[in-house]
Amino acid sequence: MTVIEDQVGRRLECTVPAAQVVRLRAQLVEVGFGNLRAHYSDPRILDGTQIIVTVRVGEKQKTVYCDNSFPRAIRRLEDYLQDEFIQPRLAELRESGNLVDLEQTYPEPWPELRQESP
Repeated sequence: MTVIEDQVGRRLECTVPAAQVVRLRAQLVEVGFGNLRAHYSDPRILDGTQIIVTVRVGEKQKTVYCDNSFPRAIRRLEDYLQDEFIQPRLAELRESGNLVDLEQTYPEPWPELRQESP
């Protein structure tokens, strides 16, 4: 079971085929998820975006908390999850009535500020 939760607390829960799990694990290795610190933050921004990524494999778990500071690995992982998990299931989510189009409801006010941290 894979769970993806967005900024307003909605969750996408789905059973993932084995081949997709293999690709996800490869992506985690490729972006170096295991080498990321537990916390990234930009103290100059008081209110903004937070991303929390938790990966569990068996009894092992790793969480990376990003508070207005997003390493390239997290941005790449975010893009991958959008392409591989969320976008293919949008029609199903819309039909369920559990999806709000965040880009129309909450447009990103300053997209030029979306930047990667080293």
